[in-house]
Amino acid sequence: FAAATAAVELGVPRDRIATIGAGVEPQFVPPDRDRRPPPTRVLPAGIGDYVVSVTGGDERKNTHGLLRAWAELPADVRTRHRLVVVAAHDVNVLRRWRTWAEEAGVADEVVFTGAVTDDEMVALLQGARLAVMPSIEEGFGLPVLEAVACGCPAICSGVSSLPEVLDEPAACFDPHDPTSIARAIERGLTDEAHRAVLSSAGRRAVERWTWPSVARASVDALGELGPRFPGQPRATSRTIGLAGPYEGSESGIGPYDDRIADALDRRLAERGDELVRFVDLTGTADGSDAGASPGHRWPARTIGRFVPPWDIDHVVV
Repeated sequence: FAAATAAVELGVPRDRIATIGAGVEPQFVPPDRDRRPPPTRVLPAGIGDYVVSVTGGDERKNTHGLLRAWAELPADVRTRHRLVVVAAHDVNVLRRWRTWAEEAGVADEVVFTGAVTDDEMVALLQGARLAVMPSIEEGFGLPVLEAVACGCPAICSGVSSLPEVLDEPAACFDPHDPTSIARAIERGLTDEAHRAVLSSAGRRAVERWTWPSVARASVDALGELGPRFPGQPRATSRTIGLAGPYEGSESGIGPYDDRIADALDRRLAERGDELVRFVDLTGTADGSDAGASPGHRWPARTIGRFVPPWDIDHVVV
C-alpha cells in the first residue's frame, strides 16, 4: 500500500520501489516470556476483561467509528468487557472523544488512558482479550504487530496497509461501517475457533516481520538497483550509508533506526560489506566528532563535505 501510494504521489515508477516492511521491538513479548504487572496508573482497579485499541487524535485513526461500533455490541458482550483506548491526547481531543462516547451511550464503558510508557503499553497488550485497529489509513500499522507479539489476538481494518500486516482476511472489517466493526469485535471475543485463527495469524506475522527480514529485503533491493556510480564498479566490498536519528535522540523513530542499523550491520558483515551510520542530529560538521566513534558514525551533513559521496554505494534514509 505504501509503495503504491508513493508511486502515485511522488511520480516514481512502481517497479523502482521495493517494500521492506518493519520489525517489532524486543520488549513486545507474550506474557509467558515476560509478564508485566497490570498498569494500575492508567487502568481502573478491577477492570476485568477489556478490548484495547491504540489510536490517535487525527481523523484517520477512526476513534469515532470505534466508539459507535462499541455501542452496537450486544448488551451481554458490553457488560463483560470494557474498551480501553490508548493514545496520547490533548484536552480538546479528549473532550471530543468523551462527547462521542456520551452520544453513543458508552461513556461508562470506555477508558481513555492518555500517554503510556513502553512498559505500560506492553502490559496493556498482554492483558487484553482482543486488540482492534480501526484506522482508515496506515503506512504499516505497528500497533497490530505489537499486539500479536504480546500474544493478543488482533483484528483490523481491511484497507490500506493493515491487511498486509496480518495477512488474514478473517481478521479484517470495513472501517467505514460501525456495524462491521462491531461484528468483528463480537466474533473476536466470543468465537473460540475464530480466536484460534486470529492467534495463528498473529504468530505468522511475528515470524515474518523481523529486523533481520527487513535487513535482508533492504540489501537485496539495493543489489537489484545497482551501484549509485555504475561507471566506477567497486572491486572490493560495498558500503551502504544509513542516515537517521538513533538511540538517545528526541525522535521517536530513533530506536527503530537503531534496530534496522544493527540488523543491516549483521547482514552486510556476512557478505563482507560495510555499513556507515550518518546521524541526523544537530551538531557540528567539522568532522572532529565523527568517524572515531564506535559504529562508524558521521553527522549527516558531512556527506559531500568530509565524506566523499563516491565512497558510498547507497544511502538509505
